[in-house]
Amino acid sequence: MEASTNTAYLLPAKKVWQRYSISSRTIDRWLFQPALAFPRPIIINRRRYWNEHDLILWERSRPKEA
Repeated sequence: MEASTNTAYLLPAKKVWQRYSISSRTIDRWLFQPALAFPRPIIINRRRYWNEHDLILWERSRPKEA
């Protein structure tokens, strides 16, 4: 198996909220909107973590604001 060239950094939910200046409820809304394609979290001990690389890819796929 080939090693990944991307180092996976897992961000806890609180860091994701801070990254986008949103609330935890907004994350839940984003996850329930398939068209938004927000990355799915990884669940560890009933806590949500996001792969930072997935978030960066998602950010790049979003339309730029005017």
